[in-house]
Amino acid sequence: MRRVDFGAQRQGCGRSWQGMLGVWWVLLAMVGPTAVEADGPDVAWRPAAWDARPGEPLVAVAVSPHAGSAVASGGTVRWRRADAGGSLERAAMEDLRDLAFGPDDALWIGTATGLFRWEKGARPTRRGLRGDAGAADIRRVVASADGLLIATGAGAYWSNEGRIFQPLSSTRVDRAVEQAAFLRPRSASTTSDRRVLWLFGAAGFERIEGLVGDSGLRILRRDRLPLPRPRSDASPVDLAASPDAETIAVLYPDRLALAEADARVPVWRSSRPVLAPGAAAQRIGWTEERIHLATDRGLFRAADPTGRFERIGPEPGAQPCVDLDVSVRAALALVLCRSGVLVRDAARSRPVARAAPGPSGGSADAGPMIPPDPPVAALRRRALLQTGLEPERDRALRAGLARRGWWPELGLQLGADFDHDDRRFADQSFVSGDYRRLFDRTRDRGTYFEATIQLDWNLGDVAYPDDSVDLSRELRQVLALRDDVSDEIHQLYFERARIRERLAAGGPFEPGEPARLRLRAEELAAGLDAWTGGWLSEWQRAQPSAPPESSSPNDGPENRGLALE
Repeated sequence: MRRVDFGAQRQGCGRSWQGMLGVWWVLLAMVGPTAVEADGPDVAWRPAAWDARPGEPLVAVAVSPHAGSAVASGGTVRWRRADAGGSLERAAMEDLRDLAFGPDDALWIGTATGLFRWEKGARPTRRGLRGDAGAADIRRVVASADGLLIATGAGAYWSNEGRIFQPLSSTRVDRAVEQAAFLRPRSASTTSDRRVLWLFGAAGFERIEGLVGDSGLRILRRDRLPLPRPRSDASPVDLAASPDAETIAVLYPDRLALAEADARVPVWRSSRPVLAPGAAAQRIGWTEERIHLATDRGLFRAADPTGRFERIGPEPGAQPCVDLDVSVRAALALVLCRSGVLVRDAARSRPVARAAPGPSGGSADAGPMIPPDPPVAALRRRALLQTGLEPERDRALRAGLARRGWWPELGLQLGADFDHDDRRFADQSFVSGDYRRLFDRTRDRGTYFEATIQLDWNLGDVAYPDDSVDLSRELRQVLALRDDVSDEIHQLYFERARIRERLAAGGPFEPGEPARLRLRAEELAAGLDAWTGGWLSEWQRAQPSAPPESSSPNDGPENRGLALE
């Protein structure tokens, strides 16, 4: 989902202690006994208990302002209530597209055949939208305390409270809307009726500004804007507004563009998130001061959109994630991945007192230390050699293309000629009083062979080779692949270094935490070993035994990392 609940900005101070205790009780009921990997010093992502069947197609996830949650997968919508028992209800529905909770805690369900509203204690009921048949094809559902925005195959629809839906199309010909987002500008007061809507679809990228009245949204201004990136290159996969309502985000599979949400002529700041190799972004969401991206290679976060994104959570690092949703008011976030549903709450963990390191540089309860690794430059070079992406290959291709004009085109022609001449002659002669018949025959044979060698120089290729444009395009693609592989090596390497530093810093640890950290370090080492074609294992076997205090991530001279190259 691309929805952020802004209710916390206006109602967060009015929450009672009884309500807070109920929220944490529901969270504990949702979370299973699976071990937790920290998402930082004070928050955690945990697997949530859902009864979905393995292999079900994943669709969408939604969080309500009251800590309820819903997941759409396969042909079923599962709604876990925010009541004391955390009850779970199911509804069978076909062609699911999207989910969103309204301000009254009702669940809105978008399908390819219509829009449905599911209230507590009832069954989903269909809500009709005015327009042609395309209005039943729901693409996105965006809801908050400030209204409800529906993107359909026949355009976008607005509703103040979910009773009457107003079409927002500006032409008689309805055009499909694929992505949608809206917000109440921060500059407006809590009683302001001003809204800013962002739409993307067949009609292009559009910004709509209006005032909310009893009859719906009165449109004051409608602007068609150029996309932050040419549409012929790629289309946005998500639109979202930040929790503070100051920023609008346009997400592409490989790029993120941000602008001031209330600006009539936005000035976009575009950046390429550094993710896992080949990862394509699917959804964006904000939790506290961090940006989270759900991708087909896992879940990533960063404090700054122009900074480095890192993997988080116990499973998403290797699992595709299709959707995420955040409720600031409920302090709850859910991510829908192939491995299941992950929940993140704002529970604060107790500060961990760091014990003084022992004589060996570690803590007594940390167990054996992780052996050192070769320099990251050596690992990166080996991985590039293993994948055929080394820079020397690029230079060799450029040099070969530059020399190609001096090499002639060789033409070889072979010919053969065979001549056969057979003749017969007959004659008659009168000799000695009688006729004589005379016969004569000739047979000629001729065989001729020919060979021609032709050399043709095209000296124009010396100044401008014909294939230089194709080579430049190929090298740009190789450069992007090289960057992805290097990023993967860096993530594996430095996460393993952080685990080493954590074990070296000492406890106290949670029960089983050192064992989990060492197991994760072995998993990372296996990934590095696979990227380098087994070179890491050979390097480690060739190293003499070293005391744990020398296990810094950059220990050892550069030539030691190249000893086996």
